[in-house]
Amino acid sequence: MTTSSVVLVGNGFSRQLFNEHELFPDPMDKNYLALGQVGQFTYGSNTYRFSVLPDKIVLNHNSNSLLSDELMQAAGQVADALQAQSQGHGVTGLGLNFEHVLSATDGGVTGTEFCAEFLNANRVEHAIGTLFHDAQCHIVVVSGGVRYTMRIEPHVASGGANLFFSVNGHQDLGSTDDLPSKLREAAGAREFVQSVFSSLSRDFGEGEGR
Repeated sequence: MTTSSVVLVGNGFSRQLFNEHELFPDPMDKNYLALGQVGQFTYGSNTYRFSVLPDKIVLNHNSNSLLSDELMQAAGQVADALQAQSQGHGVTGLGLNFEHVLSATDGGVTGTEFCAEFLNANRVEHAIGTLFHDAQCHIVVVSGGVRYTMRIEPHVASGGANLFFSVNGHQDLGSTDDLPSKLREAAGAREFVQSVFSSLSRDFGEGEGR
C-alpha cells in the first residue's frame, strides 16, 4: 500500500474556510473531530484524511497511486480557498510526501542486505567503535526548486526482509506566491518521484544478479 500526502505549513488556518464534504469522492466517515479552528476528517473508511490545524493542513490518500489525481484535486480546492482570502493565503511551505514498502522477491536480497550495500561497513564500525545492526540511507536531491529528502531503509515490521522508501519534497513559499499555481507545478514533482521509485523498485527486485 502506498501513502501519499500534501502538507501546507503556515499560519491562520481554520477548518471553516473549507467544505470538508466536497473534498474527496468517498463519503465522509462519522468519526470526525470539528472543534473551533481544528478539524480532523476521514473518508471511505480512512482511505482519505483531511486535517486542519492553525499552523498546518494535511491531506492523505492511502492507495496504490503516487500523489493520486483525487489527492491533488482536493489539495487544489484547499489552495483555491486559501488564495481567495483577502489577507493572503498564509502558506509558508508546501510539502509532498510519499511512502511505500517494497516486497522482497524470491531469491533476491533482503531490505537489510540492500541497504548494507550503500556503505562501507568496516569504515562505519571503525568510526563508531562498535558493530551495528543495519543501515538506513538518507538522500537529499534538489530539483526544480524542490528539496527532496529520501529515506531508504529495512522495513522494521518485516524484520528487514522488505524495503521501506519515503520521500518528502519541500518548497518554501512567500506571501506573494500564487498558491494554486505552485500546487499545479507539483505535477513535475510527481513525475520525478515516480521516476526515482521505478528505478529503486527495479534495482531492489533484480536480486542477487544485479
